[in-house]
Amino acid sequence: MPNPVYVGDLSSGKIYKIGRIGFDSGTADPAGAFTGTMRTEKHTPAGPEGLCLFRRVYIRVHHTGGFVIIAKAYVDGIQTKINLGTNQSTTFTQSAPTSSPAETVLEMAIEAQGTSIEVEMTILSDTNTGILLVEEITVGHFPIRESKSRSGQV
Repeated sequence: MPNPVYVGDLSSGKIYKIGRIGFDSGTADPAGAFTGTMRTEKHTPAGPEGLCLFRRVYIRVHHTGGFVIIAKAYVDGIQTKINLGTNQSTTFTQSAPTSSPAETVLEMAIEAQGTSIEVEMTILSDTNTGILLVEEITVGHFPIRESKSRSGQV
């Protein structure tokens, strides 16, 4: 039986179980493993009309076992590229911690310019050997142009 994947929402304190329950975004293969895919909402650090240079994605996870996470970043809805146009995908492989539970920060280097960013993570259930909670995702960026604000009308 595959291990379930748990996802925590920092703002509401809710924990969600993904895979093998109700209707979810996971897809089952004949071996009984499933793939959980999570994608953040659009984040616009310089405002809706601003422009940023996105440089890093930091994913903080709480875990008791080993795991493999495949992360992708989308700037203005387009997946980031490396090596002359190849879609960028970063695989994080983490073994079980010696002192459980552990908190680990995963870092993904990107270089893309745009208004918004989204992060997508894929977790295979047969690579997860314990509890895995994605606690926080932060983005390293440099604002190039802030959104224009309208002055109040009199």
